[in-house]
Amino acid sequence: MNFFVYIIIAGIIQSYILVFFLLFSKRGNKKANRILGILILAFSTTMNHFVFYALDVYNNLPHLILIFDPLIFTYGPLFLFYERTLTSKNYIFSKAKLFHFIPFVACIAFYSPFYLRSTQLKSLFLGNFQILIDIARNVEIAHLVQIFIYLFIINSDLKKYHNQILKSFSSLEKINLNWLRLMVFLFMAVYFVVVIFLALELLGYRDFANFYGTKIIGALIALCVYKIGYHGLFQPEIFVSFDNDELEEKSSNISHTQNLDVELNDHIDEEKIQKLLDFMDKKKPYLKDDLTLPDLANQMGVSRNQLSSLINDGIGENFFMFINKYRVEEVKLQLVNPANKNYTIMAIAYDAGFKSKSSFNNIFKKFTNQTPTEYRNSLTYQEVETLAEE
Repeated sequence: MNFFVYIIIAGIIQSYILVFFLLFSKRGNKKANRILGILILAFSTTMNHFVFYALDVYNNLPHLILIFDPLIFTYGPLFLFYERTLTSKNYIFSKAKLFHFIPFVACIAFYSPFYLRSTQLKSLFLGNFQILIDIARNVEIAHLVQIFIYLFIINSDLKKYHNQILKSFSSLEKINLNWLRLMVFLFMAVYFVVVIFLALELLGYRDFANFYGTKIIGALIALCVYKIGYHGLFQPEIFVSFDNDELEEKSSNISHTQNLDVELNDHIDEEKIQKLLDFMDKKKPYLKDDLTLPDLANQMGVSRNQLSSLINDGIGENFFMFINKYRVEEVKLQLVNPANKNYTIMAIAYDAGFKSKSSFNNIFKKFTNQTPTEYRNSLTYQEVETLAEE
């Protein structure tokens, strides 16, 4: 066995361990974990093809020829179900969603005449293996079209979801979409390589593509499983879901119990905006590091939708930028306070409502075009006196 085969076998073993963990783990989002477990199971089962091909298993067990191919059409639907289960509390599996698996069933039907052949006839195909490769290539092209459609849909979902988050949260540390983005990237990377080898095959480099493509693609899938396994086993918090529906429910309860100053569709005038700005200056709610839009709406005695309309339409910012702008100004103010000269920048940042160093640095630079250290070092004595007086 060569190096690539060892990697693939190790990936299959780890994937089965990960599948067990995901299917039976009681932490995080159980439904999402189980879907991810089934997706990894489909991956790992398909990976057996690369091992069987490399070890010449098909000669001894010809009934296994093409048996794994239909599973590739489950990747896209399962990934989509996983993403939507993580990002929506009310996402349910109805019978209508079974249409996602039509390509999977169609592939089985397409291969059925071959599956029903005798062992002797299947063995004859191995003598002219190129026939099988030509059949599998057509299936692979159909799969590429399908998977890129699903990746486009998932990526669009994540963009919409991210925009929803920015409208409701002032801190994003506990609402991390990086895991889903990483999965999209891994899928894209693997299928980019698949496209390259497919193109080489169509350009006439068939032997090269068949010999190296099987090994390299199989190894890449195995490495992706390693990456997923690392996050699944050592960073289980990434499986915790966020649901914006809870925010809607909370804010709707507020709207029924509070005396509202204006109706939602009223024109947003300067007086209403000024009330919000005055509240921010006097009460400083942004110092609460996990402040959300419903929290602020509750404090002000308005509904979530009314406050969102004020911030987004009246001020022209989303909630995330609106709150963190105040936090940055608070940090700038405290940096020139002589009483804080012995405090580190991060100590001041935490007091201002920031939850992590990385988010603070990124947000501070976004508003000031300087890092916090550069900003502090750039202040002259006169500027410090002026800012302190303000």
